[in-house]
Amino acid sequence: MEEAEREKKQLDALELLHKDAIDNIRLYKQQQFTITNYAIALYVAIVAIYDRFPKSTDFEKGILSAVSTVVFIIGSALILRFHWSMMGCRKRMEKI
Repeated sequence: MEEAEREKKQLDALELLHKDAIDNIRLYKQQQFTITNYAIALYVAIVAIYDRFPKSTDFEKGILSAVSTVVFIIGSALILRFHWSMMGCRKRMEKI
């Protein structure tokens, strides 16, 4: 009887670990989509600002280019960070 209870507890623990890993993957994927949506919104804003002021100087164009580059770098870094975390969760699921 004691052995059956121990096995049930182990199975329950594995089930909780599996559920936690799946929830984490779902959260990471949701965060990736949120970051992508915000980056697209920022790019649209940059294009709208550029179109709003057609006679912009080279300095202003440089600022818009720098902002778009920063958005790209930060967005890519965050998406990659979540991707690596998601891969860690998938490896944990394989072990389970």
